[in-house]
Amino acid sequence: MKTIFNYAAWLLFVIVFALTGCSDDKSEPAPETPEPSIEFGSETDLKPVVSVEGGTSTLTFTASDDWTASVSAVTRAIDWLSVSPTQGGAGTVTLQITTQPNDTYDERNAAIVLSCGNVQKTVTLTQKQKDALLVTSNKVEMEAIGGTFGIELQANVDVSYEIEEAAREWLTVASSSTRGLTTSTLNFQASENTDTETRQAVITLRGGELTEKVTVYQAGSDPSILLSQKEYTVASDGETIQVELKSNVSYEVVMPELQWITEASTRAVSSYTHYFVISPNDTYDARSAEISFINKENNIEEKVVITQVQKDAIIVAQNEYEIPAAGGSLDFTLQANVDVEVTVSVDWIVQQDASTRGLTEQKLCFDVMANEDTENDREGTITLKGKESDITQVITVKQLKKVPIVIEGDQATLEMGTDADAVKQAIIDAAAQGVKNFILKGDYEALRLTTDNPFEGISVNMLDLSGVTNWPVADGLAEIPDKAFYKYANIQEVILSEEVQVIGDNAFAQCSGLKRIEAPGVQKVNYAAFQSCSHLEEVVMPEVVSMGRVCFSFTGLKKVYFPKLTTLEGNVFWFCSSLTEVNLPEAVKIGDANDGTESPRYGSSVFADCSNLQKVSLPKAVEIGERAFGGCTMLQEIDLPMAETLGVSTFMGCKAVTTIRLPKVKTIKGDNNFTNCPLLTDLYLTSPDDISINSNCFGSSSFSKQVNLYLNANKKDEMEESVFGIEWRNYIWKDIIFIE
Repeated sequence: MKTIFNYAAWLLFVIVFALTGCSDDKSEPAPETPEPSIEFGSETDLKPVVSVEGGTSTLTFTASDDWTASVSAVTRAIDWLSVSPTQGGAGTVTLQITTQPNDTYDERNAAIVLSCGNVQKTVTLTQKQKDALLVTSNKVEMEAIGGTFGIELQANVDVSYEIEEAAREWLTVASSSTRGLTTSTLNFQASENTDTETRQAVITLRGGELTEKVTVYQAGSDPSILLSQKEYTVASDGETIQVELKSNVSYEVVMPELQWITEASTRAVSSYTHYFVISPNDTYDARSAEISFINKENNIEEKVVITQVQKDAIIVAQNEYEIPAAGGSLDFTLQANVDVEVTVSVDWIVQQDASTRGLTEQKLCFDVMANEDTENDREGTITLKGKESDITQVITVKQLKKVPIVIEGDQATLEMGTDADAVKQAIIDAAAQGVKNFILKGDYEALRLTTDNPFEGISVNMLDLSGVTNWPVADGLAEIPDKAFYKYANIQEVILSEEVQVIGDNAFAQCSGLKRIEAPGVQKVNYAAFQSCSHLEEVVMPEVVSMGRVCFSFTGLKKVYFPKLTTLEGNVFWFCSSLTEVNLPEAVKIGDANDGTESPRYGSSVFADCSNLQKVSLPKAVEIGERAFGGCTMLQEIDLPMAETLGVSTFMGCKAVTTIRLPKVKTIKGDNNFTNCPLLTDLYLTSPDDISINSNCFGSSSFSKQVNLYLNANKKDEMEESVFGIEWRNYIWKDIIFIE
């Protein structure tokens, strides 16, 4: 009873408490429970990749409530990945991740699943596979004949190959493909091993740090003698035949015991050539013989069968003819003792006469029409066949294409192309039509100037080569070659391409009809380039800087002006008897200033014996060579403002000169510098420096008595007065005038 009472009291208390709570409008609501969550740091990798070796790593996250961690894979359970701890309460957690080494050849993946309430986050982990490079065999054996073979391999890495260098000529790759741990094949090609010895090579396969080597063994060839041709047919007139063979063994030649066939020569090398002389067959029967090539050690024998036809063969002198584009006659002789049928394969070859009967020489005549095609050569055949036999001779006729040429009056413009023979024929044809002026365009090779110059014997008023390119190069400079037009007497004017920088030795020497040369790009004129061009009056070379010995000697030049010329070797203008005026504003070296004792002396007589030379301008010339103006009998005044050195006999024989001005000369070498200058009255040697002068520079000491000598005022102390007159340097002068 007491228990029931206590229970009722407790129940009443609860009801009262509840009613009291509901009636209190100012009471606070119960706190809200937070939403479950899992958060990672901003730099956390949710798809980590671990190495094949495995190991331990960490993963940090923050959970808002109790959490759990588990590991799973999509298709199978895993035992290579574990995490610790696997559960915990709210807060920041660092999870330890442990991976085992990957001994497989495949990459593998697993998921780490984190759960907090109804929230899940997944981290996908990848572990790299174990690299592999496996070949099924490390040895390949090949027959001597060679061929293709494959190397079967398994790999899950990129594979490269390398053939040892010594074998790369006979061992090459055919195809390759490797990726993933799958069976793949690398194909290689081995060429035939013609040697009797076995050979080998190593192919190295590399994948990452993995390496496999495969050795290829190729057997040697069986001993052999191989003939390039086993049967030869020889005309009745006889001939020398050439037998070629290859052999990997030694051999001997066994000749038949016949007088009409003999061996001319033999050579024992890897590629053999033998010559056999077949005497004429004077019979009317064919004859044959066998020549054996024998290797006794290996019991090898190969035979060449030679058959010589009887006299009833058809024989012609040659089997091929080349006809120019313009066409013309084609005549050739044949020998036959059978009736012959003549067949022509093209309509541009027309037979004019044919008659063959009995073993006599007969002439076949054909007309070949002009080839008007400017793009293509053409070819046809003439077939000679015995009517009652199988004897046949085929003659090939090749005709050159027509070279494009435009003729206007006496001028022809020629686009040369590459066929030198066609170019030559076009020039010959144009000249036959009265053309005198030629303009050529195209590659130099089509001209063949030094081997078969197309202008030899042709009369030319003007030859324009300014459009010709690809001139030959020597020492880095494009040149017109030595003797290109040597002794071509019928050419009057030549214009060279700006590309040409050098005119070679004797290039135009003795072109007696040449009147004008224009060479806008030439920098150097070599030895005797224009020597003895007796009618040459005009030379245009604005860029020339150097001239070789005798290059313009014995020419018809009247005036000389080369604005950039600096250096002249000996005899450049020697005996230019029409030359009246020289203007070389940049010339520094006029020959070699020697004293006459040197040998040989190639730097003399630059302007010597120019008997009509009246005016000379050399404002920068420093060195004046031996006999530079010797024999210039019309020169009256000579002014060389920068000259410092004179060679022996510099002005010897200048019979008209009255005044010579040499304001900077310091050295006068040798003898006879002023000998035979009978009208010389004034000599200026006004350099302030010491002047070296030979005791015989006038030839005769008394000659100086008619000359007024002008010296620098600083040399007053050098003058002496004697009973013979006014003296300086052992010479007696008419007077000595000192200039400040």
